[in-house]
Amino acid sequence: MAAEGRPHLRALTGLRFVAAFQVLAYHGLGTGPQSAWWMRGLVGSGYVGVSLFFVLSGFVLTYTYHDSLRDGTATRGAFLAARVARIYPVYLLSLLVALPPVFWLVASRGVRMQYGWLAGLTGMYAGLLQAWDPRRACVLNCPAWSLSDEAFFYLAFLLVLPVVARWGMRRLAVAAGAAYALALLAPVLYLVLRPDGAVPATPAAPVSQAYWLAVVKYNPLIRLPEFVMGVIAGRLFLLEGGTRRWHVWLEAGAVGVLGAVLLASPAIPYPLMHNGLLAPAFAALVYALARGAGPVSRVLATRMLVRLGAASFSLYILHVPLLAWMSRGYRTFGVALPPQPWHFAIFATGSIAVSLVVFDVVEEPGRRLLRRLLVRRRADPPTLGGMAREGTEVRGMEDRELVSREGGRPGEI
Repeated sequence: MAAEGRPHLRALTGLRFVAAFQVLAYHGLGTGPQSAWWMRGLVGSGYVGVSLFFVLSGFVLTYTYHDSLRDGTATRGAFLAARVARIYPVYLLSLLVALPPVFWLVASRGVRMQYGWLAGLTGMYAGLLQAWDPRRACVLNCPAWSLSDEAFFYLAFLLVLPVVARWGMRRLAVAAGAAYALALLAPVLYLVLRPDGAVPATPAAPVSQAYWLAVVKYNPLIRLPEFVMGVIAGRLFLLEGGTRRWHVWLEAGAVGVLGAVLLASPAIPYPLMHNGLLAPAFAALVYALARGAGPVSRVLATRMLVRLGAASFSLYILHVPLLAWMSRGYRTFGVALPPQPWHFAIFATGSIAVSLVVFDVVEEPGRRLLRRLLVRRRADPPTLGGMAREGTEVRGMEDRELVSREGGRPGEI
């Protein structure tokens, strides 16, 4: 079946907002020993939203491009051009927004050598390379490390899809088990070997003392199995077809497992939680929500959540720089920091409002502009005919990318 004929998976767009807001709450709300137990569980494990994004990305890419990449309707170059046009406008904006607070911090130290370090960091960020260096992955704008991983996943997708697309149910089930084992291999080895010594494996562990923990957390090769699990789930989804009664129970079971594990997360080793322990539950949830059979999928498919989900990439990539600007504003104007609930409410509301504006003013227009530039470049002589065909494919693939003002269309980070 052609991608154009597949229904829009509105619930997955709504799910993107939930995942992005979970990460935002983790960065903006924070928890401590004095927090309620359920807050320590749900908010303190907000970083798992990135694992959900990885699984969701693999699923949606398979759902959208499974046929066009296999039958030659779209080329690999056209696919990658579509990916760049999809993520780079807002990603570049996030760099521009994140740089001034870091520049001010470097300038305040008065060490000229640090400007060279900042220039190198900026270059790695702009080139989507920062996740390959654990010392720099989370420095300029921490959530952006996952986009560095995603850039690698896009390349890997072109190799993984042709293999996965040939497999039936049995091989896919075996492959999913193998991918899950690989997802947990690095964190399990870290916990057993303890390469960082006595440094506690926690979110607060500094890279200078927990270098190998940062490698486990950010390295694209180590995180690839989570994305592959999403690809496998997407292939299973296309093979099965139709809605079954058990899909409702799958949705309820996935939500129940996720809720229980998140609440218990303070007792679970951090490397496991961070790196894909929940990937099978995320894959099951994405699969069930895509079927749209249960009450959770109907809530996520509501107009408001779909609209918020359409702008979730902007929310995800901009909220940490916005938090830095907000904190500096308080200091500049001598305003006392409000109590935490009010501080978070102001931060969350402002970040969501900004993301909606950025989606309309930057993300969608920027995607269309960059797409046109890439199409024009690919249509230059001397191979005008062939390149023009590829340019048309970029445009068609962007249309099938199914990211609209109303949402209602699957998208990925």
